[in-house]
Amino acid sequence: MPLTWTIEHERQMVVATGEGAITGSDVIAYLEDLAAKGAMPYAKIFDLSASRSFMDADDLEQLGAWLRTYMQQPSRVVGPLAIVVSSPEQSVQAQFFRGSASGKRPVEIFRDRASAEVWLQQLRDADKPQR
Repeated sequence: MPLTWTIEHERQMVVATGEGAITGSDVIAYLEDLAAKGAMPYAKIFDLSASRSFMDADDLEQLGAWLRTYMQQPSRVVGPLAIVVSSPEQSVQAQFFRGSASGKRPVEIFRDRASAEVWLQQLRDADKPQR
């Protein structure tokens, strides 16, 4: 399977890893699973660094439309997303996705997973109540 993921309910974290060629159908299956399991509000790492190709513009637009439709209900929340890329082409695609899936959530693009994890932790720390 080109896309695998784990949902860590205790940490409210999802880590998805892509290998090989990833299609829009793969990512929609991932999103539908997260929605069914109540994990859409969780922080997410989407690691594409091991994939050789990502989606075309039509797939990316389809994903953006899925997310916009999902977000139309005010009670639905989508957590921050860190996208890890390993090539300039993936970076361009990730930027296109970030623009097409606009919503009220932070999305950042990283060249390594460690930086993505630090960023997500900083967001969590910023959301903690100050004493």
